[in-house]
Amino acid sequence: MVDSHGQLWRWRQLDDKASGKLVRRQTPGEQVWGGDVLDIATLMVSRVRVSYNLYVLDPSLHQILKYAPRGTGTEFGQPENYLSTTDESVEAFERLYVDSNVYALTATNAVKHSGGRPQEFSLATPPDDGDLRPGHVYRLIDATGAPTSGRLYVYDETWDRILVFQKSDGSYIEQWSTSDALPSMADVRGMYVTQPQPKYGQVQPARVTWITPGGIFRSTLTRDTAGPPPAREAPGAIPSIVPTPKNR
Repeated sequence: MVDSHGQLWRWRQLDDKASGKLVRRQTPGEQVWGGDVLDIATLMVSRVRVSYNLYVLDPSLHQILKYAPRGTGTEFGQPENYLSTTDESVEAFERLYVDSNVYALTATNAVKHSGGRPQEFSLATPPDDGDLRPGHVYRLIDATGAPTSGRLYVYDETWDRILVFQKSDGSYIEQWSTSDALPSMADVRGMYVTQPQPKYGQVQPARVTWITPGGIFRSTLTRDTAGPPPAREAPGAIPSIVPTPKNR
């Protein structure tokens, strides 16, 4: 996380009971991160050292900065420009997700990069765009699984839902949202998606944790089987997940 002074911090988990502490990470260079930094993302490069590459979305530099760890992994080397093309605009980028590729989310789609270069990729238009839920505004992104077979989870602010796409080609898979009777994802400030290990050989549904001003919530994402809602329905009324409050 980045604080209001542009300092980088990492939460270090100490046990399985949520005990831990914040540890500052040093970043070299003269560039001072301020309010213009829109997002940061990491990619683990060593499980033994628990070290990461750090990616910083900085519109003022028209770049995604990449910091590689050095030494024991508690510090970073000098930043380098991740984007290798000089004419690519980052003004529309809002959020990042990184595996072996970098996905830059915009309000309407996502740009996939490999080796710093944009790829032939786009998120499919949701199938209910022409009737039940026209339009979308994407605000958050996370993912699970391998780069070639995993899934992208994108939060749509317009309809208070999570849309799911294939990492490989951006094809649409499904969607979830909370109903009016459950803690809403409206005004969500962050989300994190995990994929539990298979149990008795069966694939387990993904889980999403999200934070709003009202608390932190976690839910298993279960396929919606209630059928399509009426066309006059307001955003956030698809009864598809049952969240439970956590650490409120």
